[in-house]
Amino acid sequence: MSQKHNEYISPSRQVSIEINGQIYNGSYTVVSDIITVSYKMEKETTQVGGTPPDILARVLLSELVHKENA
Repeated sequence: MSQKHNEYISPSRQVSIEINGQIYNGSYTVVSDIITVSYKMEKETTQVGGTPPDILARVLLSELVHKENA
């Protein structure tokens, strides 16, 4: 007999950051304790841990923007 795990799935939320006067917009979702940030066609995923998801989303969006501009 298999046991179904209940996962918490948040609705997609918007996230924005400003870097050098430029605004960058992305979105994020949280499934259980995993956050995924999407920006253009790229995604970054990590475990939420003790950091609030909205703050972590900004950090991950910043990483995605820096990858794009590298």
